[in-house]
Amino acid sequence: PQVSYGGSPELKRFALALYDKGFNVVPVDKDKTPLTRWSAEWRVPREELLRALERAEGIAIVGGPENPFKGIRQHLVLIDIDDPSLLREGSKLWNVVHNTACWRTGPRCPKCGGKHLEVLEPGRRFRCKKCGAEFTVEEAKRGIGAAVFVSEDAVRKYLGGGTRRLGGVEILARNYQLIPPSLHPTGVRYEWCSE
Repeated sequence: PQVSYGGSPELKRFALALYDKGFNVVPVDKDKTPLTRWSAEWRVPREELLRALERAEGIAIVGGPENPFKGIRQHLVLIDIDDPSLLREGSKLWNVVHNTACWRTGPRCPKCGGKHLEVLEPGRRFRCKKCGAEFTVEEAKRGIGAAVFVSEDAVRKYLGGGTRRLGGVEILARNYQLIPPSLHPTGVRYEWCSE
């Protein structure tokens, strides 16, 4: 069975609420491909967003200067943690993630941590393409996403104004990242962290 979210009222309401608060929102299809044009410098017009949300399987927010705090020179930076084992309690990364908005992303193999999976049952069962392990969504590790606001000066100084990969962590200063309640290509729903 194919899992779909296309045009759901919940997704549409949340996307519009974020947009109305000043976030740069991008609707995406089932493969995470944008359904509108987008930029870190400007937001798509609301009418274009509304049309694209009718067929969206998910939404993303864009890191960059176009955000609710742009008037005070704050930059939205997104953090994508592919390897959740990097979040050791008490580490700097753990402190950042647990003191901001964070969410669980796509499933990872519980045996080797691989994220390239064969979908056996959408949103439910998977086989790791790296080690061959079969597992359910309940057994899976999950990636973590987070959003933080930092000064534009810090973004230029430490990130060069762009994206930076540091091992299993990607810091996105001018790119987009899917957020809940989006649907991952495996059929797993993105979820807000509860802790």
